[in-house]
Amino acid sequence: MNRPFPHLDSSDEGRTRLLLATQNRILERIARGAELQEVLTRVMEFMDAHLSGVRTSVLLLEPGGARLRSVPAPTLPTAYTDAIDGLLVGPGMGSCGSAAYHGREVVTRDIAADPHWTGYHEVALAHGLRACWSLPLSSPAGDVVGTFALYYPEPHEPTQEEREFAQVAAHLAEVAVSSWNARQELRSRERHLRRMAEFRRSVLRVMEGALLGEADDLYQQLLDNAVASIQGAQAGSLLVRDPDDRFRFAAVNGFDLRELSAVRLTADGVGFGAGLRGGEPQVVTDLKRDPGLTPEEARVMREHGRDAEIKSVLVVPIVVDDVEVAYLTLDNFESTEVFTAEAVETARVYAGYAALLLKRSALEERLHRLAHEDSLTGLPNRAGFGVLLRDALAAAGRAKLEVAVLFLDLDNLKPVNDTLGHWAGDEVLKVVARRLATAVGEDAVLARIGGDEFTVLLTRPAVRDAVRLVAQRAMAALEPPIPVGANVAHVGLSVGVSVYPRDGTTPESLTRRADMAMHHAKVHALSEPVFFRPHMEHAPRQRLLLDERLRRALANDEITVHYQPRVDVTSGRVVCLEALVRWQDPERGLVTPGSFVPLAERSNLIIPLGQRVLELATRQVKRWRAGGHGDLRVSVNLSARQVAQPGVVDEVAAALADAGLEPAALEVEVVERVAMTDVEGSRRKLRALKEMGVRVALDDFGTGYSSLAYLRTFPIDTLKVDRSFLAALRAPEPDAGDAALFEAIVSLGRSFGLDVVAEGVETAEEWAVVRELGCDQAQGFYICPPVPAERLAPLLARQAAGAPLLPSVNG
Repeated sequence: MNRPFPHLDSSDEGRTRLLLATQNRILERIARGAELQEVLTRVMEFMDAHLSGVRTSVLLLEPGGARLRSVPAPTLPTAYTDAIDGLLVGPGMGSCGSAAYHGREVVTRDIAADPHWTGYHEVALAHGLRACWSLPLSSPAGDVVGTFALYYPEPHEPTQEEREFAQVAAHLAEVAVSSWNARQELRSRERHLRRMAEFRRSVLRVMEGALLGEADDLYQQLLDNAVASIQGAQAGSLLVRDPDDRFRFAAVNGFDLRELSAVRLTADGVGFGAGLRGGEPQVVTDLKRDPGLTPEEARVMREHGRDAEIKSVLVVPIVVDDVEVAYLTLDNFESTEVFTAEAVETARVYAGYAALLLKRSALEERLHRLAHEDSLTGLPNRAGFGVLLRDALAAAGRAKLEVAVLFLDLDNLKPVNDTLGHWAGDEVLKVVARRLATAVGEDAVLARIGGDEFTVLLTRPAVRDAVRLVAQRAMAALEPPIPVGANVAHVGLSVGVSVYPRDGTTPESLTRRADMAMHHAKVHALSEPVFFRPHMEHAPRQRLLLDERLRRALANDEITVHYQPRVDVTSGRVVCLEALVRWQDPERGLVTPGSFVPLAERSNLIIPLGQRVLELATRQVKRWRAGGHGDLRVSVNLSARQVAQPGVVDEVAAALADAGLEPAALEVEVVERVAMTDVEGSRRKLRALKEMGVRVALDDFGTGYSSLAYLRTFPIDTLKVDRSFLAALRAPEPDAGDAALFEAIVSLGRSFGLDVVAEGVETAEEWAVVRELGCDQAQGFYICPPVPAERLAPLLARQAAGAPLLPSVNG
């Protein structure tokens, strides 16, 4: 360790004052950050000036500790300092080499006769140097960092005065070297941190581009960024894991991907035989070819992988959920020592960011797939069917073919849902999907576009006969009863058909007219497919009558609201009540939404209907809050037409003012596909509501997905995960990927600071699942079905008294 400040003999006050003054001046220079050579030169000049006949030198230990390097000495001949520059550290290496080796002072009274100087006598004597005294310089940790030496023109041993001066000088040299090394280390660290910060920014730019859909080739951008940012990299590859656990080249830099795309490497082959373990970056210099390659693959690697030219490789595993999903390999063709510790650290940071990006990319890809695939049946959904139909129409136009759209609507599914629960309805839908897929055959496209609605796409030169055959097979497939637990369900089909180009030339017109034909078949209870006819454009009388009755219901206050509690998953307390519309018809009794909301949505009635629900709900929650439940909120759904209305924000504000309700007590729910229909318009209106103090929820998340970027920028507070995700976990053999996706969506919502709500909780097992996955809130029949406001009074009273909620609800 550093020697303490030397004790100065106060018997010679003049010398003491001189040494103290010199010590203070030099320490001040060190504190001001003077260059190391300048400080050491001042120390040597002081010694040379105040000690008669003495010439001093400083040697510093080079990195690695094998040799000493000269610092220019003011009075020693340059030829001599050049001669000892690079002096080996060891015994018999002169006074300085020996002092550095032993870590103690070495006094040579007569260089000509001292065995330490064997091999160096001549050069010292040639420059008039006859004696030498060397002291080791130490770091604060006690490591030798150099030597301080005094040379004499005659054989000599150090005097007490020379010892005092040398002790002060050596100490100052130690302080100067330690301070300089610390500053250099700090500067090096700052440079490293700046490089790392820039590297992180560059990776984040790639991530942002990927999330916003601006990255054309994610793998290539990741690789190019790594080659450009990690020191020593001259080329590289990104290899991703295939289902067979081999790795394929997904992107290359400095190679030809077309030539390497057919090569499949084993995990050991990716690491060039290094046996990578633990997910840590590793530098490989002893490269071995993958023994699992075929002869053709080995030839390709020799000719196009340049494996014989590579001197060193930095192999970086990219780990997602404890699995190495990809490897980055960075190649250098010049040296085996080019990849430093800093490069390895940068690679480790890169691997973390790349893993996060690949995980999000996989989530985005899966959500995009779900946007075109029905999660319950695995069939194309409405959006997916639209894409397939659009492609079919384009091909049919060129080939002069006919395209038929069959619109299939299940009969008698609603009683299954009402009597056995939605889980039973889901089981029926899955069986129906399997039977219909078999019935329509591989040449047709089957899709599920709504709750109990399916479509079939057929392309033929003359399609009408094929339509009849497919419809007959589909109807026959559903004739056998469907087992549902200990019960059975009987369902039938109503089928409507439209044909391109006679009935329309766009996916929208053909689907709409097939839907009209299906309604005609349902109204008339026809057991055969109904082809569209122009007169079907006009609403059937039954729908006209329903429209008239609904208008009367609005005028006569027959519209009412039921409320379904939403509970905090941790405490079980009711935090919000979703307002759900009901129609109390004097003739038919309570009418459920499925019987009249679709009609209202197809007309402008949905706007006054939605406004009535908003008015009733805000007034009711005002009464609840005034009655002692001051933290309750109510959630009201806004339909697509309401959101599209320019005055929707003013209508919400008016309802709040009329009820005397503070905005924070209201939450508006917008279905995801509605928000994504007019992204900018929806964002603007929802932001205005949020700025007013109203909370905003995105409903049915995962069913109308457009882009994760929208989720990040939409002004929402709550994310309601669609019930289909829980339904998928309810299957007898649930897919592990469904649970992972559910968990990823919960994590995603929380990362954006949103309350995540699980919808459709129908069993105790599902309640346990949503708690385990970290959902904030939940609602469903297991917690409480939708009920009139008066039936919630006992429940809310029990909650106010602190009684547990769920046993009361289900008891």
